[in-house]
Amino acid sequence: MARKKLLVFCFLLAASLSLYSESLDKIISSAKENSPSYKNTQITYQDGLIDLSKLEKEDEPLLSVAASVTPITKVEEIGDVMAITPEASYTTADRKTNITASIGYSMDYKNTSREYSPSLSASHSFDFSGYDSDTIKDLNYAISKLRTEVAHSEAEYKFEETVINTVSALLSSLKSLDQIDKNLSDAKTNLDNAKSLKTVSEDSYTYKNIVNTIESLENSKRALEQRYADAKANYKVFTGLDWDGLDDIAQPNLSLNVLTNGNSNVIIKSLEIQVAEEEYANFVAEQSPNTLYVKGDASGKYTEANGKDSGKIEVGGTLSYNANNWTISAKHTSTWNLAEGSSSSYSPSLKIYGKWTNGTINQSTGSDMSSTRDSLELQKKQNAILSAKNDYIAAMTSYSQSAQDYSVQIMEWNYSKSEIDSKITYLESVLDNKIALFNAGLATEKDVDDARFELDQARYDLKITLLKGLALEREIRIFAL
Repeated sequence: MARKKLLVFCFLLAASLSLYSESLDKIISSAKENSPSYKNTQITYQDGLIDLSKLEKEDEPLLSVAASVTPITKVEEIGDVMAITPEASYTTADRKTNITASIGYSMDYKNTSREYSPSLSASHSFDFSGYDSDTIKDLNYAISKLRTEVAHSEAEYKFEETVINTVSALLSSLKSLDQIDKNLSDAKTNLDNAKSLKTVSEDSYTYKNIVNTIESLENSKRALEQRYADAKANYKVFTGLDWDGLDDIAQPNLSLNVLTNGNSNVIIKSLEIQVAEEEYANFVAEQSPNTLYVKGDASGKYTEANGKDSGKIEVGGTLSYNANNWTISAKHTSTWNLAEGSSSSYSPSLKIYGKWTNGTINQSTGSDMSSTRDSLELQKKQNAILSAKNDYIAAMTSYSQSAQDYSVQIMEWNYSKSEIDSKITYLESVLDNKIALFNAGLATEKDVDDARFELDQARYDLKITLLKGLALEREIRIFAL
């Protein structure tokens, strides 16, 4: 009766040990807090967000203010003169409009003469090509943002998968150790029974075979114990926790949602097609410009010297039109010289300019491009579009193939899990029967121990299978990003 009570006590003790085990979520959380590599992934993500914020900012208007001072300049009939010229310039965010203004002032040190010279100019460029260069910028920003978020999520899931696989390896080592302990115990029991019953002699082949088996198992056990100790040490470094077993393993969510448009990688490839097409359109627009440039300026000069006043006003305008291989421009200037008496005058001027080239002007470099070079570059842009489309097809094919592979893996895991559940249910009933038979005096303690061992091994298999499912879940999440 005492032995039966001890047997029941040992069973309850083994069941209660799991209360002191760590949950998988706590292990993963501790590993993230303890791992330098994981912290580096977070830093990389923050750097990516900073880079995105730079790309997200729109071009700002440019404002500049300048001033120049010339303390001393020698002027005939006047003497030493000091000059001051402040200037301000404003350019719009789209860089198409510019306004510049300045007010010059000079005077001699004797205060007998002074001069004012204000000026104002404004220009604007009109683009009638219908192409918006901001489209490429927006597409590249969308690609960068998507890649940053996907890389961060992928790093998260891969790290969690590494933790899960580390724990799974520890459980596998424990299962193997328990199996060797059981085999070693059975072998020693068989040897002791053989010796006590004198069924074999020490110089017989059977006896030597049992002894060799025991020695081999002991060697294997030492090797496994060393590997297990190393694995626990690595676990401690990796997670910051002592290995106390594992409890509370969640059921994996192996739902697979296959999208018509594919995952993020496929979407990025489709965006890259749009980038290639926009770059092609941009090149065509550069080779077939249709722009109008308008500029107007006005300046004046007013001088007081030796009691006499004089002035000068100059007003001008420039109009330039660039289309295909032609450039036509016109510049008009009107000048009024104002002076006391009858010496005032008016001088108009008009200049018309035209240019034709056998190529076109590259708007980004300002250089002429021959039609042959244009054709070659155009072909290169077209090839880039074809290449991007091929990459998209390859990405979509890979996505579909991976979806099929994961579907098979999910079915295999569900089948494996179902088999283990059935096996555990069966072994639990076997153990209950063995305990009942033992209490009735119809089974030995070893019969109960063997049944419990088989159940414990099956429960190891269940935990390892659940961990494999959780690792597969992370892979599916990465696939679905």
